[in-house]
Amino acid sequence: RPGASKQQPPGLRGTMSSPRTKSRNLLAALLNILKPPPPAESSATATPDKAKETTRATSANSTMTAPVMSSTTTSAVKPEASLSFNNPNIGVVGAYRPSHLPPKSEREARKHMREVRRIQALYRKKLEREQKENERRRKKEHQRKLLQSKIAEQKRKEDAERENRLQHHVTLWEREILPNWNKKDGFLISKPAKTKAREMAIKHGVPTLLRKKVWPLWCANSLGVTREIWERNGKRAAEAQVAREQRLAQEEVDLKGAIGPDGEEVCTKTDSQIQDEKVDRPRSTSVGETVDTGEAIEGKEMTYMLIETDISRTFPIYCFFQEECPMHQELLMILQTYCFYQPKLGYVQGMSYLAGHLLFYMDVYQTFEMFCNLLESPFLRAFIMLDATSPELLDRYELYHILLRDNYPRLYRHLRAEDIAPDMYFLEWSLTLFCKRLSLEAVGRVWDQFFVLGEVVIYKTAVAIMGILKPKLLGESMARILKCLATLPQKIQITELFQTTQKVRLSSAFKRKLEEVKARNAKSSQHEVKHVKDSNT
Repeated sequence: RPGASKQQPPGLRGTMSSPRTKSRNLLAALLNILKPPPPAESSATATPDKAKETTRATSANSTMTAPVMSSTTTSAVKPEASLSFNNPNIGVVGAYRPSHLPPKSEREARKHMREVRRIQALYRKKLEREQKENERRRKKEHQRKLLQSKIAEQKRKEDAERENRLQHHVTLWEREILPNWNKKDGFLISKPAKTKAREMAIKHGVPTLLRKKVWPLWCANSLGVTREIWERNGKRAAEAQVAREQRLAQEEVDLKGAIGPDGEEVCTKTDSQIQDEKVDRPRSTSVGETVDTGEAIEGKEMTYMLIETDISRTFPIYCFFQEECPMHQELLMILQTYCFYQPKLGYVQGMSYLAGHLLFYMDVYQTFEMFCNLLESPFLRAFIMLDATSPELLDRYELYHILLRDNYPRLYRHLRAEDIAPDMYFLEWSLTLFCKRLSLEAVGRVWDQFFVLGEVVIYKTAVAIMGILKPKLLGESMARILKCLATLPQKIQITELFQTTQKVRLSSAFKRKLEEVKARNAKSSQHEVKHVKDSNT
């Protein structure tokens, strides 16, 4: 009724139920009727109390719903019995049949049993495969860890041996070689010490800690560079740099326009006009002209303006000479000072690598002194002059070609067929003494031998690099070969490089040509050194 309460009377709560509940109770009653009676032996042995409990449980099951009844009856069958491989009921007809269902026929039971056994066999094989795979992974991981431990142990032993060997070499140099060195002339006094130094430098190299002492002795200060020369030319370079910055600032103001009445700059020209005037305005200064410092410009002193651009690109993978690093300013000062010390030569691209490599081992003044004397060697002088028609440069190209032809004739013919000349790669290698293409450790070893044996080391090292890269160069085009020569030398192992260098043989034709070049350069070198000394005096 509309106003009646929805709550049922207490006596009618059990009888007035929904149709869904009635259908569930009816289904549960039918299932209880179809359920077979318990086995005779269990009922015979049961006590009257247990029989009453069973009767009450059966009457209670008649009021349960169908889902509860089905779960109660199916729980009588133990699921683990069907999953166990050691189940004694396997093979028994009706072992997997619930007790409340009619028995299977023998044919159906055996068919189902075969299917169960097939599934069990597949599952057993899967478990065996997983077990074998886990065992294989475990063994592989164990072998990997064992190999890593062996490699780490081997590396520790090698590092310890190298440390002991390095310490032995340092002691040998300090006790037997350096005390027998004439510091003034740069020559070893005793012959045994000279032989020992030569052998140690070629076979093991100079210890890194001692290169600061040994390299200047081998290079010798033939130009007579002093601190007074360093300070005087450094002051001129600093004044020229300040004057250049002031001039550039004034040029910016002149190009932009006049100053307004309120003191601010008034731009009267477009950006394109400013850029055109910057391009049209001459930047070079010829001999005899003056800069803002009031001193006459001689030769190529003004090339110092090109240095700052190249310094940031020197040894870029190490970032030692980037603009914010302290070595940037030191290298800039060395190269700018050299431009005023040697105005005839000025700055040449590639010098930053030579000075930067020396700066790794020495202080600023010592680097400048050795850098000046190093560039006076006939070999580097031939490349730094950048005269493609000079006999000195052509002689070096010919020496390299002779050595490459005698050791790797097939590669030599392929390079000639592809029109690859030495100035495409050997010029850069020689101008920087391999600083731009080899690792720092390899470059240090090459320089050790260069100071002892001379320029023949450069030819042998270049030919050794070509021999190592030979499999990747044969059959390739010009572009591919030049790309390989620009990138692959940095990946060469130092042990492989010097083992290949020792295998490079010097033919009689190469030796004759080398002696001719040395005799021709000896006279010009003495004259050049005398000219430099006189000009700085």
